[in-house]
This record gives sequence, structure tokens and C-alpha cells, in this order.
Amino acid sequence: MERGTTSSTLDSPFGSQLNTPIDEKFQSLGGILRIQSSDFAHVEAEDKDGLVKEQAATTAVESRNEDTTYEPPSESRSPSERSARPNQESTSATSAIPSDLFSSVVNELFSSSEPASGVEYVASCIIKVLFFLPWCALVGGTILLAPEYLEQVTFCTGYTSSPSTPIHRFAHWSEYAATHILSFFVFLGSVVWWNLPLGLLLFSGVTAQIIMAWSEFAVDPNVPLGEDDKQTLYILAQKFAFGGGASMGVKCLGSKYYAITDEGESDEIHLHAE
Repeated sequence: MERGTTSSTLDSPFGSQLNTPIDEKFQSLGGILRIQSSDFAHVEAEDKDGLVKEQAATTAVESRNEDTTYEPPSESRSPSERSARPNQESTSATSAIPSDLFSSVVNELFSSSEPASGVEYVASCIIKVLFFLPWCALVGGTILLAPEYLEQVTFCTGYTSSPSTPIHRFAHWSEYAATHILSFFVFLGSVVWWNLPLGLLLFSGVTAQIIMAWSEFAVDPNVPLGEDDKQTLYILAQKFAFGGGASMGVKCLGSKYYAITDEGESDEIHLHAE
């Protein structure tokens, strides 16, 4: 009897009315959970999109830094890339004008070629005139103190060109070596006159260096005239200092000339072809 009453009570409309609020609560709770899960999914999607955008921005910044830190040389760039930086090239060209002008003047000073413009030519001529006497004294000092550097000091400074053949080189030194040495001694004399202790000290050092540079030198008769500047100057010094003049005999073998002993001749150079 009681079971039937219980079942009837549950099956009655009143029982259904008791169950309805509970079902609605569960339905509303499920809806809230579904809304929250959809919100979480939306937030997660937004986080993923933000992370992707941040990675893309980081990659763009790194690529921009690489573009600014490395610039390939102009030879490897295409014409379009070269034309993309006209302002930078024009700015660098404008800033390089003074150094280019200075380098062109220096190149003109130390070369015998024609200048590129009148301004450079005038500047090089003025510099050569101002430094001509110091250059003469410098060549004379190089002859006495360090003859192995005569090529660089004499023929690479723009005042005169290197002779084309060894015999012409020998003729050059036979004509101008004494003048250069005299210029150097004039410089030493001016230092002695200006400051006697300093001049005497400098003269002592020069004398010691001359002895060191020339004391162990010996003439090699197998070396043609003009091929060795040191031997050329030594032969000329012997002839002028100990031979009573510039008389010497020269024999020609093909296109080369060799010095021979020629006693009793006049003060001139004789060329004897065999």
C-alpha cells in the first residue's frame, strides 16, 4: 500500500512540479559551463593569434637589423640596389672630396705622370719647389749613409725618372752624385753653425754611419756598370778621390758595359768596344 502511494505520489503532477525546478537548475548550470568553455576557447584562440603576431613582429625586427648591419659591396649589388641608396652615395662622395684632392696631390708629387687638373698641377709644382733642396740633401745623405735605398729616395719621389738602361744610370750618378753629396754637407754645416754641440754630435754620427756602410764593400768586376748603385758610386769615388780625375776605361760586351783600368788617359770616360 505504501509503495503504491509512493509511486503514485512521484507519478502525480505534483511530483512532476517538484522535479521541474531541479531540472531547470541543472540546465542553467550546463548552459553556464558551455558559455564559460566557449569563452575559454575564444581567449585561447586570441592568445594564439597574439603569439603568432608577436613572433612575426620579432622576425621582422631581426630581418630589419640584418639589413641595416650588413651591406654588400657595390660590386655585388644589382643596379636597382645601387640606385636605392643615392643619398648615401652622394653624401659619401661629398665627404671624400678633401681626401681625394690630397691623395691626388700626393700621387702627383711622387709620380712623373701628368696631373688630372690645373689645381693639382699647381699644388704639386709648389710642393716640389719647396722641397727640392731638402730632397737634394736627402739624396746626398742616402748616398753616404744608406746607398741601398737610393732607388726609392731618388727615382720614386717625382723629381726625376729612373734611367732606362744601366749605362744611363751610371751616367746619371757620374753627373749628379757630387752635387747631392755637397748639398748634404751644406746641410750639416748649417746645423753646426746654428748649434755647435748638436752639429758636432750629428757630424760624429754621420761619420760612424758612413764607415759602417762602406767599410766592407768590395768591387765586383763581373757586375756591369750601372746595375749596382753602390758599386757605381764606389768606382766614381775612387776615380775622383784617388785616380786624379774621372778617367776610366769601359769595355762593352753586347749591351752591357764593364769598367777596366785605363791608366794615363785624359779626364774623360772612354768606351772601348771589343
